[in-house]
Amino acid sequence: MLCVALHQYYSTRNNPSSQEEISSKMPGVLENALNAGKTAGKKAKMRAELVLLDRKIPARKKAFGIELYDKLNAMTCNQDFYSTNDQTISTLRPHLLATDREIRALSNKKLEAKGSLDIAVARRAEAFPAKASNWKEKAANAATATGMMGNETKIKTRMALVQSQMNIIKEKFGMQVYDVLEELFGVLGTEQIPEHSATDKDVNAVKAVFRQCKGDIEEILRTKKEKLEQIDALNVDMSLRRL
Repeated sequence: MLCVALHQYYSTRNNPSSQEEISSKMPGVLENALNAGKTAGKKAKMRAELVLLDRKIPARKKAFGIELYDKLNAMTCNQDFYSTNDQTISTLRPHLLATDREIRALSNKKLEAKGSLDIAVARRAEAFPAKASNWKEKAANAATATGMMGNETKIKTRMALVQSQMNIIKEKFGMQVYDVLEELFGVLGTEQIPEHSATDKDVNAVKAVFRQCKGDIEEILRTKKEKLEQIDALNVDMSLRRL
């Protein structure tokens, strides 16, 4: 818009009457062009914020999966978990068991790595029973210690990788069960129930974790709705300015 206005101005500058007419319109044209630029900047910023908000929802569901699994994984060792007819536990059971099988396989790898790390640390501690008495011994000890510590670092890296793989499995669990629980609790509600058994306690734990996650997601959706409404308002404002 600004380029068009300038083009019109320079193409008519040799015509006094036309130049006077264009000059009288220039301030309004320039103002509209500047406002359009500001509006486009605001809209671009809000669209970027919308992208971030869209990413927050699955990220929150993944965090929900980690938290929920960590609260419930011990439940799979309880006989009541398999015998109860509670609707919440029955709904979660197949998802939790499938996740638990994958997690336990990785847990064994992590325990093996932890055992190797403990042995490596103990060997390094025993490698230098006497303090070095000269620079040659100090240099030799330093080289040996560096090699041992490098091996320990490799083991720690392997453990961190296994933990990352475990978290990915838990996050997948969260993505799967959130929608399932949302449908279930849409009927049952998320109110706490009287705790007369271990199962009741587990059900309340599930409801509490879900309720917090749902509240966070609803807040994200409210913020997203507000951003969309602001963009619509900017579009309307720009349309009115063109009239």
